[in-house]
Amino acid sequence: MNQFLKIISVFTLLICCFFSLKTDFAHAAMENAVQLELNKTHQGKLDNSYDSDFYKITLPGDGNVTLSIKHHNNGSWYGTILDNKGVVYENVSTDDSGLVEGYASTQVGLPKGTYYIEIWDQYNSEDISYEIKAGFEESNYYEKEYNDNLTTANTMTLNQL
Repeated sequence: MNQFLKIISVFTLLICCFFSLKTDFAHAAMENAVQLELNKTHQGKLDNSYDSDFYKITLPGDGNVTLSIKHHNNGSWYGTILDNKGVVYENVSTDDSGLVEGYASTQVGLPKGTYYIEIWDQYNSEDISYEIKAGFEESNYYEKEYNDNLTTANTMTLNQL
């Protein structure tokens, strides 16, 4: 029984260290994120299946962000929109099927500010170029508090465009 507790303790310690290091690496990578121009296509490539690329987007006002990643029939990627604390707002993944064309996309309403996009391997995508686009439409008619709390919901004016 004593040996079992030692093994569990070591295992728990290793898991805690792994998640702590992953968070530190993510924040370090966010600090070195490449500025991504809104509404423009960008290409990148992961070095290996453990690599991830970070991009920084700066929203000039409140509005809707659309993250799009082009499908590729030999590999697939995950994409995430997150804030500077690592809070994930939306995820998207591509399909590596030869039957799928175009882009996988996700949207989220966000307030003016700086956000990050992380791209990483879903399946067999190392050494294959990916194509992403961070679209932005400025508007007051998207949810921007992003906390699913009724008491802090956005105010909307009716009968106005």
